[in-house]
Amino acid sequence: TINILQTPHRALVADLASEDQQVPMQVVFVFMMAIGNFLGFSVMQIYKVPVEHMTELMLGICVLNTFCIGVQFLVAREVPLESDANAPRKSACSPMFNVVEAVRHSPVLLYHLALVQCLVWIGNTAWNNYGGQWFANSVFQGDQNAEEGSPEWIAYGDGMKAFTMGGQAKSVLQLISSLIIIGLLLKTTIRPRLVYAPCIYIGAIACVLAAFVVGHSGGFAMLCMTLSTMPETGSFAIPFGLVATLNKKAEEEGRPVSTALQMALLNCCVTVGQQVCTVSLAAIEGKMELETALPLIFMIAAMAQFLGGSGALFLDDKPVDKADSDNEDCCGASSSNELYADE
Repeated sequence: TINILQTPHRALVADLASEDQQVPMQVVFVFMMAIGNFLGFSVMQIYKVPVEHMTELMLGICVLNTFCIGVQFLVAREVPLESDANAPRKSACSPMFNVVEAVRHSPVLLYHLALVQCLVWIGNTAWNNYGGQWFANSVFQGDQNAEEGSPEWIAYGDGMKAFTMGGQAKSVLQLISSLIIIGLLLKTTIRPRLVYAPCIYIGAIACVLAAFVVGHSGGFAMLCMTLSTMPETGSFAIPFGLVATLNKKAEEEGRPVSTALQMALLNCCVTVGQQVCTVSLAAIEGKMELETALPLIFMIAAMAQFLGGSGALFLDDKPVDKADSDNEDCCGASSSNELYADE
């Protein structure tokens, strides 16, 4: 869903929005995601043990995604590119070469964002993929394979209920925080990196609390899960907005841009972080029980997000003044790597 639906939508909005609207419009995606997340966690409350009804739940998700794609086709309007009749014929590998070319000529800022994105999503994956298991198995000490009606089976159901309630609270905070981020970016002179880095640090602190402090407190676990949404909110808003702004400037200066490809790269970094987290948990599970392994993955998540937050603090996100940019153009020194200067 992230790569197939989100990237084209983000690129389309980037094409339609002005330079000043780029980052705030990417935050709007997070606002809409928060509503969808709330509904998703609410649906999970239909069943006491949701994993026993995955067929019904996944069928509902497929129907919903199909509906959303239909709305996309009805609403989105794009001007198709006209191919040059004299251009050489492209091979089947051309899309791959285009991706490599787009990455090779991308500014340093994109690589910096990509590294931060990978680190942030190691932590986000710990919550998104394994939060339910952590609630049910570690916090509430339940067992989904226990005999129905047994204390372990009941505890597992209670854990999943707490997980979905924590997910709803997380979605509400995501919605509120996205509005606050839009306000900060539109109404103040605060640079995006100074908004992004604190979001990541809040998530890192939530991971530390989950690993060392929560224990078997369901309420505290729900609080940590709620706070864990902050890095995700930032990672789905700030990096994409900065890339969109960067490419909008390049487009206005008549240079080739690859907005969709660069946004797809950021989404690929999301999947890299997910794989690192998954492989790490699998390695830990080979030596200990799941109940013990899950808090350890939050330790890894905390370290990754502390590094990601520190990396975000040094993002080169200050736009060069137009007068300075014009002077650089006259001297032939302007390039896509020089659109941003150190504060």
